[in-house]
Amino acid sequence: LRALGFGVAAAGPGVWDVTVPSYRVDVAREADLIEEVMRVHGLEGLKPEMPELVDPVGGTTGRQDLEEALRDALAASGLAECVHMSMTDPALEKAFGECPDPVMLANPLSPQSSVLRTSLLGPLAACAARNRARGVRKLDLFEVGRVYHPRGGGLPDERPRAAAFCYSDDPPARWGEPGARGLLHLKGCVEAALRRAGAAAEFAPVEKSPYVAGLCLAVSSERRAIGFLGTVDPRALEAAGLKSGFAHAAELELGPLGETRREPVFAPLSKYPPVVRDFTFLAGEQVRWDDILRTLRGLDLNELAGIHLVDRYTGQEIPEGLRSWTFTLVFQSRERTLTEEDTAPVAQRVAGAMQEALGATLR
Repeated sequence: LRALGFGVAAAGPGVWDVTVPSYRVDVAREADLIEEVMRVHGLEGLKPEMPELVDPVGGTTGRQDLEEALRDALAASGLAECVHMSMTDPALEKAFGECPDPVMLANPLSPQSSVLRTSLLGPLAACAARNRARGVRKLDLFEVGRVYHPRGGGLPDERPRAAAFCYSDDPPARWGEPGARGLLHLKGCVEAALRRAGAAAEFAPVEKSPYVAGLCLAVSSERRAIGFLGTVDPRALEAAGLKSGFAHAAELELGPLGETRREPVFAPLSKYPPVVRDFTFLAGEQVRWDDILRTLRGLDLNELAGIHLVDRYTGQEIPEGLRSWTFTLVFQSRERTLTEEDTAPVAQRVAGAMQEALGATLR
């Protein structure tokens, strides 16, 4: 080592204190010193030995499982995954961000990458703008990543999130080509993703930037807020460089979502036939399907296997200010064939709950 320019002094029994020359910036650890000796003396003098085998537990964390489940579900819905840097443009943050004063970088690469993102929507909108400038008129994107919210002193609050962004500015140019995804289509994608992740989604109207007023939904699971979904304000799109077209977006917090999700449990398929019961109710215009679904689930009906919406109707023979809702309840047992006596009390319980909770009457 001295011949190579290193300073070597005894620091104790079997211990050396080695001084590295200033020009050897590649030497920083004990392993680097060992490599220097081997480089000169060669490997021939080393006795070959099998390395110690390590048997780690392995596996993935619950957060990783949740992120992968969301990635798989969103990709299966036809969305393309994006991966963006955490640094973003202050103009995008102003249009899409959630904090008026995002975390500033001390030495940014450029003014367009000088703050840490507080939302995934800004980079997704910028990605759509870059693709639109190259002639791509319809984009369905998603990203699973981190956002950074400032907090007093210390490091920013790092939050894992998932976001989807569906953009279009032109109808299909060719016969048979699928059209742009609407807001309800995106809502279905989010519901499917949450269902695959083991969480039940609930939606309620709300107003929040950067979504259009009246076209935004708050997303919750087990009564815990997890995000928002809606139509993006054209002014926010213009800030990202999208001067035409429209977009729908959703963004979910994975922290609270991970606390409400349930691990999947296998249940064998029933070999007995299902019993189907149809109901049609008249309810006020303010009643939403989520309200009906919550009421039906709260009944805790025996052997209930599924609830399906069939139709929502307004028009002839429906009084003004009311809507007609038709839905199906499916009952199925894994132990026996259900009889008429098993499902006879259902109609009375459903009618009573709908009347009491929503003021709905059986049609």
